Amino acid sequence: MMQLRPARPEDQAAIMALIDAVYHEYGDRLCLENADRDLLDIDAHYIKAGGAFVVLDDAGCVRGTHAEPWLNLVP
Repeated sequence: MMQLRPARPEDQAAIMALIDAVYHEYGDRLCLENADRDLLDIDAHYIKAGGAFVVLDDAGCVRGTHAEPWLNLVP
């Protein structure tokens, strides 16, 4: 059963592989030295920064991701 859940450190390799595969569809690649370096430390760049990073988990397989760098939760 698929579920949307917060990303965990052990998801990092699957997240990077999924995003890289999508980039390849457009003739590009993951660039961890620059634009995609946030993926090297999701906790610091998203969670601790007040944002969120979730994955679509399909029985342990990451099928999708969504990231929000910060959430403005104003009451």
